Amino acid sequence: MTGAPNFGVVGVTGLVGGEILRILEQRSFPVGSIRGFASPRSEGRRIPFRDQELVVETLKDGCFDGLDLVVIDVDDQLALEWAPQAAAAAARVIAK
Repeated sequence: MTGAPNFGVVGVTGLVGGEILRILEQRSFPVGSIRGFASPRSEGRRIPFRDQELVVETLKDGCFDGLDLVVIDVDDQLALEWAPQAAAAAARVIAK
């Protein structure tokens, strides 16, 4: 990986997901791009991050393509299902 990493946050509308965004912003952590994932009921929701807005996406095949780091904070069953897919897309994965 060269340059700033491309991030994915699974559970972005939850407490931990929001805190991850806040910490990245507060510490001016270098971010190439960032994508947020949540349940279908949150799809399309806009979340402010730095000088942009994240549009919440749902998890689907190929959603982790191009991401370097994926943070997952969802229930165990979803984490067990999606963490291997993030790793298979060559992302480093942090899951609760």
